[in-house]
Amino acid sequence: MRRNEVKRFFLFSGLLVLFCLMLSCKSSSTTPTPPAKSAPTVARVDVTSAHTTILVGATEQMTATVVMSDGTTKAGVGTWSSDTPAQATVDQSGVARGVTPGNANIIFNNTAGGQGHKLLTVRALWSAAGSGDTVFDMPTYVSRVKITGTYNRYSSNFIVYIAGHLVVNELLGTGWDSTYFEGTYVTNGGTVEIKYSSGVAWTFTEVAATSALGLPPMQRSVRPTPGNREYEIYKRVSDRRR
Repeated sequence: MRRNEVKRFFLFSGLLVLFCLMLSCKSSSTTPTPPAKSAPTVARVDVTSAHTTILVGATEQMTATVVMSDGTTKAGVGTWSSDTPAQATVDQSGVARGVTPGNANIIFNNTAGGQGHKLLTVRALWSAAGSGDTVFDMPTYVSRVKITGTYNRYSSNFIVYIAGHLVVNELLGTGWDSTYFEGTYVTNGGTVEIKYSSGVAWTFTEVAATSALGLPPMQRSVRPTPGNREYEIYKRVSDRRR
């Protein structure tokens, strides 16, 4: 075999081997399998409520929402607790109750992982007491107030304005067969003015909203005639006697 023929033989053989290797690599190549998608995990637990401040004796519904790592949400399943039960307790339905004034964290431990909490402030019921005519401010957070008046002598007006609205217009005393008055009213607070009520002992006590549902509007039970009713009645009686 001549030298040139030998070269051509080896060149052809090398090309043939290379071509076979290329075919083999191409036939053996496959599409890579994507990694399995991991299940979402708990990112955080949000504890919410309609109010951040509640009254002593009042209740507040707490809600726990689980936020997952993929952004989806679901209701939490777990247990409730309070870090300061002397201020506020919570049952396993998420209903918190104010006990004494102060702060308490209401905590939710999610069974599938994660914990959330909400700070509640518990405050005492607002109240005021005194005697006779005066002017003072009622806090705007007072939504319902019980007003009482006591007069054990013969006769006196008991007239109360709240934020410029006539709320109470009563006659008290032994001469009117009624020495005590009590009424509960819906209000938004404001300046309280007690007029023509010398000697009347009065109290104002905030009423927790949960225990005063269905109360009438603030002015509904008020007598329509404003002013010094005791004097007006006395004057009409005197005029008729003339």
